[in-house]
Parts: sequence; C-alpha cells; structure tokens
Amino acid sequence: MAEPGNATITMTVNWAIGFIASSAIALASGAWVLWTFTMGSLQSDVAEIRAAVTKTQDGVTGARDYTRESDAALRTEFSNLTAELRVTNARLSDLTGSVSRLDSSIQDVDQKLSASVLRQQDFERWVVTRLGPIGIAPTQLMTPEEWGKQQSEIILKLQKEDDPLTGWYNATLKP
Repeated sequence: MAEPGNATITMTVNWAIGFIASSAIALASGAWVLWTFTMGSLQSDVAEIRAAVTKTQDGVTGARDYTRESDAALRTEFSNLTAELRVTNARLSDLTGSVSRLDSSIQDVDQKLSASVLRQQDFERWVVTRLGPIGIAPTQLMTPEEWGKQQSEIILKLQKEDDPLTGWYNATLKP
C-alpha cells in the first residue's frame, strides 16, 4: 500500500488535474458557445453589410450611368436650343431691318400725304378766292401776294401732270 501521505498527494494531484482538465473543457466549451453566437451574428452582419455595399455600389454605378446619359442628353438639348436661339436672333435682326425699312416707307408716304394735303388746301383757297362763297357770283377779289405764288405753282403742277393723283400715287411707289 501506499503511504498515507503519498496517497493524499496523489489524490490531490489527480483531483487538481481533473479539476484543471474539467475547467479547461468547460472554459473551451463556453468560449466555443460564445464564439459561435458572437461570430455567427457578426458573420451574418458582415454578410448583410457586404450585400448592402454591393447593392449600393450597383446603385451608384447605375446612377453614374444614368447621370452620364442625362448629362449627354442635356448637352444635346442645350446645343439644339443654342442653335435655335442663333437662328431666332438672326431672324429678329432681319425683322428689325424690315421694320426699319417699313418705318422709313411710312414716313415717306406721310410726307407725301402732308405735301398733297397742303397742295389741296392751297387749291381750295385759290378756288374760294377766285369764285367767292357758294351762291354768290364770282368776284375779282385781290389775292395776297403769297397766294399768287402758290397759285402759279399749283397751275404749273396741274399742267405738268395729266392727273395729279396718279402722279402722287406713282411717287409713293418709288423707294
């Protein structure tokens, strides 16, 4: 038999080894369980994050492609609008020139009409002076000197033109 002191030491050492081994196994099992729960959820989280990042990158790539296409379409539309504006500006310049020519033509017609009205008034004065008021026999009234000059101008104009209105109309047609 073994000595009682040795048996106690052997038992204590066996018990200590068993306790250490059991503790190591329990600790390893606990660590494994903790690792499984922690890392399992982390792995699923990492997988979800990777999926989200991939989806976002695909979305960013799609958005980038859409942005490029939109930019190209906008540039095309902008250049089309610019070309149309240039054509419109050129046509507005032509219109401005046409309006200026029309304005000068209207001014010429206005001047000729004013001159014609003055000639008509001069002629009416001459007729009233020579014939007198309506219903009274013509008189030989003396006319002012300036009326005489105007009278001679009117008579000369009437002698030169067959029809004064036709001459006036033809004069308005000349540029």
